[in-house]
Amino acid sequence: MEFNGRQPLSLHMDFTLTETQRAIRRNAFELAEGEFSDDAFTWEGQYPERNAQILADHGFLGMSLPEEYGGGDASLMETLMAMEGVGEVCPDSASIIRNTNVGNVQIIAKFGSESVKEQYLPPVCEGKSSIAVAMSEPEHGSDVTGMDTEAELDGDEYLINGQKAWVSRAPDADAFVTYTRLPNGNIGSVLIDSENPGLTVGDPDINMYGGEQSELFFDDVRVPVERELVVGSNSFKEAMKTYNVNRVTSMAINWIIAKWLFEECLEYAQVREQFDQPIVEFQGVSHRLADMAIKLENSRYMIYRALSGDELPGRLLSSMTKIYASEAMFEVAEAALQIKGAAGYVGETPESYGFRKIRGSKIAGGTPNVHRNNLIKSLLSGGLPNPE
Repeated sequence: MEFNGRQPLSLHMDFTLTETQRAIRRNAFELAEGEFSDDAFTWEGQYPERNAQILADHGFLGMSLPEEYGGGDASLMETLMAMEGVGEVCPDSASIIRNTNVGNVQIIAKFGSESVKEQYLPPVCEGKSSIAVAMSEPEHGSDVTGMDTEAELDGDEYLINGQKAWVSRAPDADAFVTYTRLPNGNIGSVLIDSENPGLTVGDPDINMYGGEQSELFFDDVRVPVERELVVGSNSFKEAMKTYNVNRVTSMAINWIIAKWLFEECLEYAQVREQFDQPIVEFQGVSHRLADMAIKLENSRYMIYRALSGDELPGRLLSSMTKIYASEAMFEVAEAALQIKGAAGYVGETPESYGFRKIRGSKIAGGTPNVHRNNLIKSLLSGGLPNPE
């Protein structure tokens, strides 16, 4: 089949889990059930440090990173299974697995110098370090390529000046994957240590979910050239290929939370009575539950589809997944809140947690409209993917 004269992309569609993947999910669930259940849904943006150390001790942190730097050389699907198993009990702990396996750490693993990888990756795998990303700026959110932060080359160092905004957990980060306009005019990234002179981390603001986000200020920050990450002529595009995984796994966290809310809601609807009958017998409630299940299953399909192949998901699949799952999972969270009513709305409930947490994903990592722009570009150049 041709699409505007172009051959559509091929697509691997076998999602059958291997025995290894099933075992990872099962072991992760059993660990979480024994260690994390008492504190689940209580973190409100705080970092579960004890849980992180337990996950590290069992090999779940950095499991997809290269073995020579403390990782386990695991596949993306194996990492996803660990997230699902832990997330079935404690979604915040599942987020720790995600943050130590994709995004910033993968940028370092793929593009960093040997000395940078040896210094920064093993502590991440051991649960002793975190790496944050500094990309967005106060005047450049969705228009990230319009950034004003600049790097000048001064001998064997970069001299960096500028400002970043909305950096998550900045006070706790040991280093920042920092995006800047390079001397050649391209946008690239360098790794800046948190103790680097000239770097100021602003006092954090608390977002709706309860997480900390800070501004960073760079005033003649000197960074050795050996700490450059992505600096070539296609530097930003190369970095975004890696962050496609970050976007998809972010939607996996959404799915984990939404599935938890759905199952809780399904049980609630069978025991909660109004007008002398369980509310699940009212068609308005039962149809809402049916729609929630469809959205969950469709979202899981898209997440698995994006992560199950041998290659990183491209712009088309990652944008499709980001658009659909961010919107569908928020609709699931909203429906769960509506069915639970005051029981979900009043107090520190999982429904409140899920609603606020999932809502943020429609902003972070590119809004649905930004990804719709990305998607149409991919469709015009390659069409829809075909199964292999």
